Amino acid sequence: FSASRRSFDAPYCITNQPRMDPFESEMHSVVEGFNKNWFDVAVGPKDQAQTKWRHFCEEFGMDDDTLFIRPSGNPASPSTIIDMITSGDIMPKSMDIVSVDSCRVFAEGHAAVVTFTQHSVFTYKGKENDDIAKWTMVLEKSPSNCWKIIQAHRGTGQAPSNNPAAVGQ
Repeated sequence: FSASRRSFDAPYCITNQPRMDPFESEMHSVVEGFNKNWFDVAVGPKDQAQTKWRHFCEEFGMDDDTLFIRPSGNPASPSTIIDMITSGDIMPKSMDIVSVDSCRVFAEGHAAVVTFTQHSVFTYKGKENDDIAKWTMVLEKSPSNCWKIIQAHRGTGQAPSNNPAAVGQ
């Protein structure tokens, strides 16, 4: 395993909470922290969003090499994401983690893939959306024992009526 060219100066550190195993606990913490912090940036004052986003990227160890894949399949850098957040096109109302669906830690504990289900209510370009979406994240553990987001992919959202079990209905 090689840390390659990524910097580990400000990764997202987790606190262990009792779960089935330590890696699952860590993945839950990363996912929950990611979701909460993303929502806080998105719903906050737009004039403060750039500063909050920089802090968010630092907290989760994201840099220019971090890649987001949007539901359309198009890639986006962290700078593209903040441009989308501050454009006014996306107006979030709620973002909740429904479940952490899988956690696979490999490379002797230095890398992981986690999938989770998110329930989001938001407006996009004036259209109301109430989505259940699957996410996949690829994470890398830094030498300081903190997880960094290397890549995140949000699948196309489905209406909760198409997946009532996902929202506990």
